[in-house]
Amino acid sequence: MSSLQAERAQRYRVREGSPWTGLGAVVAKDVADNLTSARMRILEILIVLAAGGTVYAAMQNIKQTIGQDRFLFLNLFSTGQNPLPAFVGFLSLLVPLIAIALGFDAINGEFNRRTLARLLAQPIYRDALLLGSF
Repeated sequence: MSSLQAERAQRYRVREGSPWTGLGAVVAKDVADNLTSARMRILEILIVLAAGGTVYAAMQNIKQTIGQDRFLFLNLFSTGQNPLPAFVGFLSLLVPLIAIALGFDAINGEFNRRTLARLLAQPIYRDALLLGSF
């Protein structure tokens, strides 16, 4: 490295390496933490209940048109009845909200356990930490 490049790197603090360094380790750690938590079990139960409710409502709607449509299984998850949306529409709203909540909880949990400083001391970029937690 020439002296000009070293001076420029020191002045502007040029990032070296990939910003995705450490992303896999953060994802694996957060998945292991979240899959064993009680919050995840509650969220799984809520999703299963929502799936059951929307599929039941779709079955009631499909009973009327049973002979007219060939794609019965597809209609179970993409057909909704008046008070309930289709399951696909419900998941398109619910999954990002759950991901944001779990990502926030992961970062907040690291901060509360006082392990965030140790985690950021590793050669992991902050954007990889945030993306991995999300």
